[in-house]
Amino acid sequence: MTVHWDHPSDKIENTIAGKWRGELHSPYLYSKLSEVYMILSVNIQYDIKNDTMKITSTNIAESKVIDIINEFIRSQIGMGSDTNEPNILDEYHITITLDLSDDSFSCQYDCGNKGLREGILIRCLQILRG
Repeated sequence: MTVHWDHPSDKIENTIAGKWRGELHSPYLYSKLSEVYMILSVNIQYDIKNDTMKITSTNIAESKVIDIINEFIRSQIGMGSDTNEPNILDEYHITITLDLSDDSFSCQYDCGNKGLREGILIRCLQILRG
């Protein structure tokens, strides 16, 4: 099984930093080159057999998790296709990270390809929205 680390170089047009800075819940801070950057992350576990998902950890306010996932999916539009074979698993893990210093997303996942990853995230949004 291959775990992919994806960091798109394109930035989101609308700044997310200003939108989220005032609404953070226990942000994870780290220091890099004497500057402080805020990193938001959400770890998602999706059970494909039972069609259930859970957020295993996050430092994002519960009311904003849907917005972060939605913005991540929107940021992937136009990034090109992924011809990698999907991993066939019973349970998938996806971690979305947003660096507020430059409004860039990164994503760690074990899905094998981005199409499956986005499909799982869309299903997770449906579950979260009830």
